[in-house]
Amino acid sequence: MAACFLPVGLGYSALEHLTEAANEHSATEELATDKAKFRGRKRVRACPKKKIGLRKNAPNTSIEEVISIGCCMKKCIMKLSEATLHQIREKFNILTYEEQNQYLAGLIIRREAVKSSGHKRKQNPATGKNGNKTGRPPAEEATFTIEYNVRNEKGINIKICQKAFILIHGFGKKRVEVLRRKVASGSLCPEPDQRGKHDNRPRKVPEIIHEKVREHIMSFPARESHYSRHKNSGRMYLTADLSIERMYDLFLEKNDPEYIEYKKKMQESGTTNTTEIEKKPIVSKHYYHDVFIQEFNIHFGYPRSDTCDICDRLRLAIAETSADVEGLQEELSIHLEAAQEGYDALKKDITLCKNSHKLE
Repeated sequence: MAACFLPVGLGYSALEHLTEAANEHSATEELATDKAKFRGRKRVRACPKKKIGLRKNAPNTSIEEVISIGCCMKKCIMKLSEATLHQIREKFNILTYEEQNQYLAGLIIRREAVKSSGHKRKQNPATGKNGNKTGRPPAEEATFTIEYNVRNEKGINIKICQKAFILIHGFGKKRVEVLRRKVASGSLCPEPDQRGKHDNRPRKVPEIIHEKVREHIMSFPARESHYSRHKNSGRMYLTADLSIERMYDLFLEKNDPEYIEYKKKMQESGTTNTTEIEKKPIVSKHYYHDVFIQEFNIHFGYPRSDTCDICDRLRLAIAETSADVEGLQEELSIHLEAAQEGYDALKKDITLCKNSHKLE
């Protein structure tokens, strides 16, 4: 178990320390992520920015609703001003999930119960489905009580009820019940959240294979645009004769030749052998496609704004000389018309390839 730095009765000073630490950690993490992040041409799915993510991570109730709802007969929420409630909620929401648990555990205090010399409290005779008693235990069996606290703007510890504790911080009852059980068991610091940190992911592509995909994509010679760099910052261009499907086939030929042989064998036979287990490639085409568009900003075919050496030479000559300008302009026009015919022929061939399943 990791060492816990939160004392029992954590208040504003410790909460502000956690808030500053969280801000510094988040800023450092964002800077490191920006440096290591690949600017892909496809936007990565960011659910927290959408409405469903905002609803999921938003507090259950606003401070205004908390004040109107109330908590118990003692009106624990009214012990704090509205400004203090807003300040507690804002600083609490800045913290990460584990830091929030540490902060909450510092406000939940276990007190040893005072033995009563009066009459014994009888246990509720009601039973549950499993036959166990569901009523409250007798007073002589209660060894401790749980207190919930918050601190006001003066740093004074204010004891409140569980409902007020939940409403002020804006989460569900289940979360505080889990923390209450941990504090009741004697744990001074809650264990780190282990959800989603297991390695039981049989379909996950190994990191070494992922790096092979990236290295293969980067092995193709790509260049930047010369004249539209300000419009497409960071975009690289590959030749028009390539495609993601063609690059994927080349990747399999290099890294998974057994699958290529298996695929050729199945195509030559023309039938699928149902008794034989179907062989799968080292990575799927969908995975290769996702890596290509999410981690790289690469397009096929050079942009039309990029000119050739002949265009640059003729335009420079027209601008610098006054002799034979008409001849240079005519030569440039002929060159541009030839280039346009080439683009039209290329476009026609691409359309023909897309619409035809067999090329002669």
